[in-house]
Amino acid sequence: MTRKTTPTEAEIEALLDTLADESAEPSDALMASVMDDALARQPRISSGRRRDGFLTQLFSAVGGWGGLGGLVAATCAGVYVGVSPPEGLLDTMNLVWVVDQQEAFDSAPGLTGFGWVLEEDGA
Repeated sequence: MTRKTTPTEAEIEALLDTLADESAEPSDALMASVMDDALARQPRISSGRRRDGFLTQLFSAVGGWGGLGGLVAATCAGVYVGVSPPEGLLDTMNLVWVVDQQEAFDSAPGLTGFGWVLEEDGA
């Protein structure tokens, strides 16, 4: 049943006035049901329960079997790359690490602490 005519402004005002007079308070039965449901969903704190051990907590923090499997795979890959590195890795590592840094450090004697001492004594 749909209404074919548009309601007048007076009809709308009368409807809004009747709705404003009604109480918007929920019933006591509804509030009791909501509180019972909320209390049922809260986690229980049991004082007599034994705490899990360190390894069990660590296992769950890692993510269970899936996380532990990922850590094992990453460890195996790291050991393999450390023992048998790819050919291109050595050249790249030499550019980044000790060889070039030591040459740059030795070529600038004024930047060493010993060079600063000589400059201070000479002045």
